[in-house]
Amino acid sequence: MPFKRLVLFSIGIMALVVACTNTAPPPQMSSLDAVDALVPTATTTPATELPNITQVPSLDMSMSIVPLGDIVFDTFQGSFVPLDEADDDLILRLRDAIRPIYQPTYEAAAEAQGWLRDGDLVIGFAGAAQAYAYPVKTLNIREIVNETIDGVPIAITYCPLCASAVVYDRRLAGETLLFGNTSALHESDMVMYDHQTGSYWQQAAGEALVGSLAGQALEPVASAMMTFGEWWTLHPGSLVLSNSKGSASASTDSINSIGSNADRGTFFFPVKKGLEDTRLSLGTQALVLRVGGQWRAYPLDEESATVANDIVGGLPVAVFSRGLTASAYFAEADGHRLTFSPVSNVSDQQQYRDEETGSVWDMAGRAVDGQLVGTILSAIPARRGFWFSVSGVNPAIELYQPAR
Repeated sequence: MPFKRLVLFSIGIMALVVACTNTAPPPQMSSLDAVDALVPTATTTPATELPNITQVPSLDMSMSIVPLGDIVFDTFQGSFVPLDEADDDLILRLRDAIRPIYQPTYEAAAEAQGWLRDGDLVIGFAGAAQAYAYPVKTLNIREIVNETIDGVPIAITYCPLCASAVVYDRRLAGETLLFGNTSALHESDMVMYDHQTGSYWQQAAGEALVGSLAGQALEPVASAMMTFGEWWTLHPGSLVLSNSKGSASASTDSINSIGSNADRGTFFFPVKKGLEDTRLSLGTQALVLRVGGQWRAYPLDEESATVANDIVGGLPVAVFSRGLTASAYFAEADGHRLTFSPVSNVSDQQQYRDEETGSVWDMAGRAVDGQLVGTILSAIPARRGFWFSVSGVNPAIELYQPAR
């Protein structure tokens, strides 16, 4: 049975519990030949050879951009071990204890209704001809999905401890990387490793912390987080990741509960940098954009629909949001620079109207009515997570301030 890190909350004791399905340490593995054996009900990507985790190059600890002691391994026994105190046997034994998905399988969105509720959150990825939904209740226990869509190798990543959701392009300097899970954390954020060099990567930043690639960074690709019901309405032909349906709650309320613990400074793993920035409460969710080398964060703390009309890196952008649902677009179309405002809900789907043409747009950045009907806005790659994580990996990040 794959090991799982389940994040459970009790309102009475307000305690975060991180555990796995067995209390004993995971056995040392020589291969992953038993993982992901589910038969797809709709479609699957072409089968690729499962990686052998014992053949990953040794980590070069002489190259690091953070102190080695700041990276700690979750032993799954209620304790942690810093990287500079971990031996090779422990590192190998914990590698992929939280098993990534190396061979994703999918089912039609309608078929997923049996185990996925409309209110469950998903990370949505819209390919050129096919949309995909990656349920957070699955990512809570698998955390990484290696995939190739439209010829682009990507990694769908999610850290339950900081609600950090980012989809990355797995290509770096002409090489395609394959990512696994070290079972370690830095600033209470998942630390990944790549099979090609053995380097360690911080999930929220997409940056290599230790190893031969230390200091190198992955590029995010456009994605969205919203409820399954919202995503399905926008993309009725979407496929849903079916590997390991997951059992942890993955609603907006459950994410907010994790944030409440962060607000009180309750962390099961060391957090340093993220505690220094008090511009927002530690558990506030934020969407992060980088445009033209400029970084900006947008708090997602309003339950009603909002839009941030902004200029980042010299370019006009629009961030549509409602609760934890958010997406970002370049605010230009058909020669028009656009300014948006929310309009009334339609079938529980939030829509926006631009002031320049009066066209109506959905959360997928598509004009559904008016002069620009049929036009699609260009999506901006975004990251998201709790403020302690967002500010911890980028202390100089700018915070969006609405015009008054």
